[in-house]
Amino acid sequence: MSTAKLNSLHTLLQHELQELLSFEQQLTEALPQLIEIANDEWLKKEIAGFESKSRRHIETLKEAFAELGMSAGDHQCRAMAGLIDEALELGKRDAEPHVRDAALISILQRIGHLGMAAYATAAAFAHEVGHHQVGERLKQCWKDENEANSSMGSLATRWVNFMAAHASTGQS
Repeated sequence: MSTAKLNSLHTLLQHELQELLSFEQQLTEALPQLIEIANDEWLKKEIAGFESKSRRHIETLKEAFAELGMSAGDHQCRAMAGLIDEALELGKRDAEPHVRDAALISILQRIGHLGMAAYATAAAFAHEVGHHQVGERLKQCWKDENEANSSMGSLATRWVNFMAAHASTGQS
């Protein structure tokens, strides 16, 4: 957490928005590497589809900062940094490709859950302090995160987990 004093829900909202902006920027930056880590073509397409949503969320967050008269500052969401590091480390591991895809989806779903929690929290804070339009836009970002997470989960349960379970690694 930054060193700014959290003396009101308004300052906490600013912190949450800073977390979200960093979250989205880190995701956007990591997407090409995450696509490279993926083996399955459907998974690659799913990950590639995150870019337009993430860029739209970045614009929504920048608009919120401007509308609320807040500074985006220079903040890093450490939770997102840790999840991205975990995903990039996965790409360096010796792993059966289908099992790697299942592991990547697991990490991507954790990223999605972090996003859903953060957007829901920020939307609630915005509504509570009377910034209802900002709150509604943040709620839409939450819906986007939820949709992406559901789609990723469906891909896992329809295909990727099956392929991982039936992968031949030569181990018993």
